[in-house]
Amino acid sequence: MSSDKDTMLNQRTNLKSGGAYIPPARLRAMLAEAKVSKSSKEYQKLKWDQLKKQLNGLINKANVSNLKVIVVELFQCNLIRGKGAFIRSLMKAQSSALTFTNVYASLICIINSKIPEIGALLITRLILQFRRGYRRSDKVLLKSSVLFLGHLCNQQVCHEILIFQLLHLLLENPTDDSVEISIDLIIEVGLLLEDVSPTANNAIFGRLRNILQEDVVSKLGWI
Repeated sequence: MSSDKDTMLNQRTNLKSGGAYIPPARLRAMLAEAKVSKSSKEYQKLKWDQLKKQLNGLINKANVSNLKVIVVELFQCNLIRGKGAFIRSLMKAQSSALTFTNVYASLICIINSKIPEIGALLITRLILQFRRGYRRSDKVLLKSSVLFLGHLCNQQVCHEILIFQLLHLLLENPTDDSVEISIDLIIEVGLLLEDVSPTANNAIFGRLRNILQEDVVSKLGWI
């Protein structure tokens, strides 16, 4: 009998990992029936998959009108344990819908006020993603990374020095794509940069003027 229950639990575990959603009440009943210890690998695997799906679902539902509700529900989850999965889902959602970047940045701003390590982890992963996009000359990856970091700067989750460093790197050896992405970033965070560090901000605009005069890019409409 015990073997049958173990088989049933393993099947459920595999099903859960494959993407099928098990409602919490049904999951509790299943675990109780199988008499699974909370310290067992099977129980921990099921709870982990449940947490990942819950976090991903809340991120995908987030918008301007329901942000307060989503934040409350997120704080009811085990964000400390699931911070890696949470950040992965957040970055994936943002890169797929750049128009929601402000929503996700606001979400992180609130969470960061209570759990700073989540904001720090997001910034670290965005920087790594930026570096990967820069090495590959991947415009999509670069744009999603810098826009997210720009909005996080507006929300005071990351420092403006990081934004200036990104702009300097993008404009050091300008291409059509790097100049376009720089302009997009300046549009989002330029007012803040002008306010906190006008000297550094003027240097960026000076570099853009030089690029215009040097005629090193073909699409000059942005400048």
